[in-house]
Amino acid sequence: MDTRQDKSDFSYEGFQYTGDFFRLANPIGCILGVPLLDRVIYPFVAKLRGKEVGIAFKIVAGFLVAISAQLFAAVLEYQRKAAPVLDVQSHCAPYVEGSDTEHVRMSHMNAMWMFFPYALVGIGEIMVNPVFQFIAYERSPPEMKPLVQAFNLFSSGALGNGIASVISQQLSGLVPNNLNYGNLQTFYYVNTGVGIAGILAFLAAYHMAPERVKRHGDAKTDPKGQAQGDQVDSECSSESAERDDAHDVAI
Repeated sequence: MDTRQDKSDFSYEGFQYTGDFFRLANPIGCILGVPLLDRVIYPFVAKLRGKEVGIAFKIVAGFLVAISAQLFAAVLEYQRKAAPVLDVQSHCAPYVEGSDTEHVRMSHMNAMWMFFPYALVGIGEIMVNPVFQFIAYERSPPEMKPLVQAFNLFSSGALGNGIASVISQQLSGLVPNNLNYGNLQTFYYVNTGVGIAGILAFLAAYHMAPERVKRHGDAKTDPKGQAQGDQVDSECSSESAERDDAHDVAI
């Protein structure tokens, strides 16, 4: 894609944005998405449904937003490959095969389009991650809170990066140095498949989850559900205290 700041400058020395610059759209999407979701989208959906937006809706919708980002990026890749190649080397592109001085040339398509998929991923993250963090800590038994929260952080960080690395390695043949001869859109389709599998896995786990977990989103409007969750937490705390007392007596 065309990463030049000045589109009329065809020299190699001209300023070009790096690939990392476009990743700024991810945190920007998070920052702008929070008030948009909290003040506009969630209240609107709640009004349409006649009830508060719950866990399942937020997580499934968040995954769908992230999937839409992958499909958006795939469409952009088709458009990029169809665009003519400019006679300008890309500073952040790899070297042309067989050369250690000449970089791959950029395509005649504005790279600013990449802000959209990055921003969509950011919005999907803020729809999913806070909900998982809340469940992992707030609805876990007291003695399990640190372990469950740690596993949640591992799953959202290291595990996701590990899966992405495996996918990248397996599909490396489809992503050569010169993407005009590759098939990068397949990578986005695989990511879409992983996202759909994640939705199905969540729905299966959610179906089997205890009622106190499903009621978390209704705590403000459902005192009974809140009382039930508090009762379970109290029972868990009592059981933990009894085990500690028995351990002390045994010693």
